[in-house]
Amino acid sequence: MNNVMKNTVEYNNKAILELQAAMKKTKNIRMYKRYSVVLKHFQGFQNKVIAEMEGLEEHAVGSYIKKYKVNGLEGLAMKKPSGAPRKLSPEQEQELIYVITNNTPDEVGFEAIKTGQLS
Repeated sequence: MNNVMKNTVEYNNKAILELQAAMKKTKNIRMYKRYSVVLKHFQGFQNKVIAEMEGLEEHAVGSYIKKYKVNGLEGLAMKKPSGAPRKLSPEQEQELIYVITNNTPDEVGFEAIKTGQLS
C-alpha cells in the first residue's frame, strides 16, 4: 500500500472497521489495548492524548501505529518473549516434579533439618 493511500479517508475508514472487528473478536486484553490505541489514532486523536487515555508511554503509542501501518493487524501481534533457554528437557522436568512430590528430602539425599518439635 503506497503512502498516498495510507492518508486517505477511505484507508482510515477501512482501518477503523478492521480494528473494531478485531477488538470485538479478541479475548486478549493486551491485544485489545493495542487495537484501541490504533483505532483512536484513526479517529483523529493525537498520540499524546492517546497515551494519557490508555495509560501508556507516547513512544509505545507511536510504535503500535507504525507497526499497524506497515504490517496491518499482524504487525500488532505480540511476539513470543525472549528469555534464557530452558535448562531441563520436558522429560527432566516431569521427573523432577515426580521426585519432589513423591519423596521427602532425606529420601533423595538432602539432610533433613528440623526446626522445631511436633506435638
